[in-house]
Amino acid sequence: MSNGTSSALNSEQDLASIPMAEANSLIGTPNEIIGKLETLRRCGVEYVIMNCGGSREGLHRFAHEIMPTFSDEPAKVRTATG
Repeated sequence: MSNGTSSALNSEQDLASIPMAEANSLIGTPNEIIGKLETLRRCGVEYVIMNCGGSREGLHRFAHEIMPTFSDEPAKVRTATG
């Protein structure tokens, strides 16, 4: 049954969820992503899991354009005991 929309993103509910998805995603320019990660770090977040959609280019760009900004803090290594 059609609700009168031509695509999934045309419904009011889907359009309303776009800002929420953007706020909870690391999508944007390198500076925008750095800003989001800095905000998360200030809030106490220590780890972020990311998915580049299988794109080696995306992972490479993240490693070279974003990660160096956070290299001032030594990496925390977890051991099997703690």
